[in-house]
Amino acid sequence: MGGTISITLRTVDGKEYRMQRRINTFPSFLNNLKFINEDPTHIQDYLKAWLDMKEDYESGKLQLNMTSMYFPSCGLIPDEYGIIVIDMQKKEIIDCFQRYSTIGELFVCSMESIEGENRPIFDALIHWNKIKHCYMYVNQTRVDLKIPTKFDDLIYPLTRLSLDMSPYKITRYEPKQASIALAHIEQLGFKLTYDEKKAWKEFIEEQEEN
Repeated sequence: MGGTISITLRTVDGKEYRMQRRINTFPSFLNNLKFINEDPTHIQDYLKAWLDMKEDYESGKLQLNMTSMYFPSCGLIPDEYGIIVIDMQKKEIIDCFQRYSTIGELFVCSMESIEGENRPIFDALIHWNKIKHCYMYVNQTRVDLKIPTKFDDLIYPLTRLSLDMSPYKITRYEPKQASIALAHIEQLGFKLTYDEKKAWKEFIEEQEEN
């Protein structure tokens, strides 16, 4: 599954990054102990690809293959898969309209899906007791499972892990709640440009008409 999503990130030091990113880049960034613990290297690693494209675009060289897809940047507006606003200063994540992945939940469809580069993520979450619930669905019925204490306990296909994302508060909005989502974003202190306000107005009107 491809496509783009808007990701706006305000770091602990107050810097803002209003990005459009590939939809599959955010789950491993957010559902990660390194994000919860605000590891600066983890944050910079996530920003690097976007910053490289930004530099490539602003230099006029356009040497990177994906630069023309993500620049000029659209800013803090809903994109194809919605928008996620991350405020590391006020410890809030606003998850708007996307259905790709639930923030604060890991879905283990097979052991193969968590091997390799994903294994350290699970090891850290387990070690630091950041898994709140472990469960799966059998014939649409939720079945609670024992919370794993080590990686090798993750033997269940289709297992879901609910994470403790504290100190972050996560608020999710559906498309019909777009005006409420926008008010929440502005309440956090994000200042929209004229073009961003116009794009939000058009998006809200579209949702109200449907």
